[in-house]
Amino acid sequence: MDGYISQYLDLLNIRYLRIADREERAKVLSTIVKRMVEQGKEYRQIEEEVRAMAREHNCPVEDISLVVDYPEEIEW
Repeated sequence: MDGYISQYLDLLNIRYLRIADREERAKVLSTIVKRMVEQGKEYRQIEEEVRAMAREHNCPVEDISLVVDYPEEIEW
């Protein structure tokens, strides 16, 4: 996982948490894991944006965070 853009994991996690229905959440979990591993087009886009922001601010990519809000309540 060295060099993995963890901000992408944050994005996927927030999407997952916003799914209200437990059964639907269970159905999409394997898709989310697949996206984590594949590092497809969306991952590469996030990676490019995060790396550009890090260069712009002259900081490590780990210091860049997404501007998104986690749901206030999570029903497990």
